[in-house]
Amino acid sequence: MNTPELIVTQIEEEHLEIVTLLNKCIDSIDEMSFKNYFYSLYNCIKNHFIHEEEFMLKVNYYGMIEHVKIHNDLKEELARLMTCTYLNILEQIDVIKSLKDVVLNHMNENDVELEQYIEKFKTL
Repeated sequence: MNTPELIVTQIEEEHLEIVTLLNKCIDSIDEMSFKNYFYSLYNCIKNHFIHEEEFMLKVNYYGMIEHVKIHNDLKEELARLMTCTYLNILEQIDVIKSLKDVVLNHMNENDVELEQYIEKFKTL
């Protein structure tokens, strides 16, 4: 049985991994390293959203519909970027910088609210 503290810790660890991968994409010096980091980022975010959505179901989170909509919008943007072949590396990095702002805003607002809600439970 997961405790709320363990769930929040997992969410925060996944956030750290996402930010690390975003930064690695931004700091990439060539197309191959960018693509490798980006694929890792894409999979990390997809898995993170799955975990968060499972937690939201467990606690019957009141903001789940809106939260999942934000997840779906972000996944759609990531998928679009993944198939985008007409941007050069500098343009791709610019897109990732903008995406980073959106992701950090989501973490600092929506995910903090979710974490506070999860922490209200004694066990899950």
